[in-house]
Amino acid sequence: MLFKTWLSSPELQKRKMSLRECIYCFTPGPANETRAEYRAMRMLGGDVVGSSTIPEVEVARHCNLEVLCLSLVTTSATDEKLPSAYDAAKAEVEGRPPSLPVEEDHLMTPTGFTFSSAPSTRLKDMSLLLEKLIGEI
Repeated sequence: MLFKTWLSSPELQKRKMSLRECIYCFTPGPANETRAEYRAMRMLGGDVVGSSTIPEVEVARHCNLEVLCLSLVTTSATDEKLPSAYDAAKAEVEGRPPSLPVEEDHLMTPTGFTFSSAPSTRLKDMSLLLEKLIGEI
């Protein structure tokens, strides 16, 4: 129903939204997952990681309710090769800064995340999509 609504709406098509069906991996949070955890989740088929939604879905399904989840992804783990703990320690012992990737277009934190401007630019997209979906229910 979600993709049909999106594809059949000229209004939504003009907004150039990007919709994907994803596997949502739940972790208790707030937490910053390690690179190894991200790799493991990716190997298991995960696309998105978060610390909400799943407990609520479990309760709803336990009550035999149908569920549709929409997530606005605003933070993504970079695929950049960050130095290992060994390389970072070696650089520190040798008196040089560890080499970290730098992207001019993105704000990067020391944990290797990039933050998107999606919350401010996509609020209208989500509102319009929800309005159309509710109208079809």
